Amino acid sequence: YLHSGVAGLISQQQQQSFYSQLSTLDLSQSPKYVIKSVLNKMSKEGNVVEKLFLSNSQIDFSDLINLTSLLEIDLSFCRFEFSNSSYFFLQNSKNLQKLLLYNSKGLSGEILQKHFKFSLFSQLTYLDLSNNNLVNFSTDSLKINRNLEHLILFNSRLTSLQIDLDNLVYLDASWNSLQNMTRPSISVSFLSTKSVSLKSSSLAGCFDLTDYVFEQMETIDLSFNQLSCIRKQYRYALDPVYLDLSHNLLDSFSDEKLFENKMLETYQNKMKHLDLSVNQIEAISRSQLAPLVNLEYLNLSHNRLAYLENSTFQRLVKLKKMDLSANQLSGLSDRLFVPISFMQYLNLSGNRLSGIESGLFGSLTNLATLDLSQNRIERFDENTFQRLGSLSELRLSHN
Repeated sequence: YLHSGVAGLISQQQQQSFYSQLSTLDLSQSPKYVIKSVLNKMSKEGNVVEKLFLSNSQIDFSDLINLTSLLEIDLSFCRFEFSNSSYFFLQNSKNLQKLLLYNSKGLSGEILQKHFKFSLFSQLTYLDLSNNNLVNFSTDSLKINRNLEHLILFNSRLTSLQIDLDNLVYLDASWNSLQNMTRPSISVSFLSTKSVSLKSSSLAGCFDLTDYVFEQMETIDLSFNQLSCIRKQYRYALDPVYLDLSHNLLDSFSDEKLFENKMLETYQNKMKHLDLSVNQIEAISRSQLAPLVNLEYLNLSHNRLAYLENSTFQRLVKLKKMDLSANQLSGLSDRLFVPISFMQYLNLSGNRLSGIESGLFGSLTNLATLDLSQNRIERFDENTFQRLGSLSELRLSHN
């Protein structure tokens, strides 16, 4: 391992021995002439460097062409120069597995199309192109990289997403301008994908799942968009472990069977975390939530719920945390939370509750935190909190 701070203190003879055995080299935030000198000597004397860190530096494109042993390179926050346009980026690093180009100054969609030949990197598994201006970059050029598992395109000004990568495990395309989830704007194969984020990507209208298969998905983040509905027209369920649909314009679920799987009679949805906060949901039914038998976290805060039927949460027996704050609830049935018993946190603040039925919290024997603040509560039955033996925090302010 060699850090740039000691590169200038090593004699020429020592450098030759160093460069022939180095596996990791850190030249981050180094002057251009130091990087050029070191990389040129490595090329002449032979090198086995597998990991190279050049972040926050000024890089001449042509200095990178002879890194034949390279497996990982960090070029984040770099400023590129293209003194010789005949070279392809890292054209001899054919074993490259990890490439970081986060916030690279001067890197654009046009430059990627002209100087980057991703077909050279058949072993690439991790690619970070985030925080760049990739307006005219076609993600379809990545389809040759069949081993790619992690693709990060955060805040890259993308207007379309064309990805067909069978082994892709993680995709972050958040904070872009994808406009909608209809082809040709987005064409993505999620066959092996476990985590996808399209947070704050200007998605609008109805999110139609018909064209997207989420068989292996564990995390889906569609928050901070302008989605008005979720629709599914195929037999498989939407069942990631974590689903975030918060900060959208949802007023209801268009598909009553969104979380069901019609293929398996004994099917149980694996979802544990569901965030529907800051939407415009006016009603939610037992049938919509019934498949979520493994759910542990449910956030319905900041919606327009005025009424919840008696059996709405009846099947959510594993629920540990529920947030119903900032809705328009004026009354709750005394059996609303039956038979839930594992609940530890319940937030009912910011509603219009004027009273609490004595049996409302009867089944919540593990409840530790209860927030009833900012309501219109005038009375409590003496038995209201009788069975809450685990309660350690009770909030009743602003009533």
